[in-house]
Amino acid sequence: MVQSSSVQPYNRRIIASDYSAGTAFPVSENFNDVEYSDSYVVFLRSDGSYEIVDIATNSLLEQTNPTVTAGDIYTYGNRNYEALEDNSDRPDLGAQLEVPTWLDLGYINPLRMFDTKLDSRTTAPSPLTITVTPGMITNGLALFNVSAATVQVTMDDPTDGQVYDSGAIQMLDNSAVNNWWDFFFAPYLEKADLALIDLPPYPDATLTITLSSDGGDVALGEMVLGRVQNIGEAQYGTSVGIIDASTKERDIFGNFEIIERKFSKRAEFDVSVPTSSASGMQRILAQYRATPVVWVGNMGLEATIVYGFYRDFQINFSHYSLSDATITVEGL
Repeated sequence: MVQSSSVQPYNRRIIASDYSAGTAFPVSENFNDVEYSDSYVVFLRSDGSYEIVDIATNSLLEQTNPTVTAGDIYTYGNRNYEALEDNSDRPDLGAQLEVPTWLDLGYINPLRMFDTKLDSRTTAPSPLTITVTPGMITNGLALFNVSAATVQVTMDDPTDGQVYDSGAIQMLDNSAVNNWWDFFFAPYLEKADLALIDLPPYPDATLTITLSSDGGDVALGEMVLGRVQNIGEAQYGTSVGIIDASTKERDIFGNFEIIERKFSKRAEFDVSVPTSSASGMQRILAQYRATPVVWVGNMGLEATIVYGFYRDFQINFSHYSLSDATITVEGL
């Protein structure tokens, strides 16, 4: 297929066996891509709809977007959409109408781990292997809402070979096992969040993350990669909790109606910072005032690993050499 627009937009069909030209196909508008089969040529127009040419008759069919039935689910681009009614709208445009004809269901499965929604998870049969080449210095990795028995992270540099191997990190959580009764009879719990902030700073390295399970699927809510920035040392006195979006409403008879909804982590970090670094800390926090980042109080203490943004911070010049800071963080 050869595109030409010397007089008007059209495509000329070239027969590869003898390089002879067939009849030109008219195209009423500019287009971005061409696909063809034995019977039809399909042009993707700039507005996202389609034009179809019948090869046998060289005639342009007027159908653009196909008509779909309410309840049908389609993938458009890298997102899934559900038809809310019978329609022929382009999914991404139909989802933005005043009365939507499509419902945006979010990213396709492989991309859910990058959509900043921790409860929207990428799922796959075990093992799930993810290979990422960041193209920049990346010495920090965090995984959130993980469902797996083990996680292993390796880093390979094109020059030095393998430069990091975490080994199989067990996600079994024994923090609630306080006695022999718990050891034998309490249900098994798994860690959901994991942070590694000790990766070597190789700019051209490739990271391989493997999630494994003894049976069934594994899942990952969010993967965050980046450069570690040490702004201080978390101290005892740091507090953690959750922010619950569930509702508990009492009716006129005194009964409660409880609707369970999502929750997010929260933390209030007490931080010790060199007084000489206080201005730098203020500058760094101001830079990320509207950017979700991973906050790590202690890499080995899951409750202090939060992906979100700070609500407030305060630096107190309490001593000549060391100052005290408080950072209030709300998770996504």
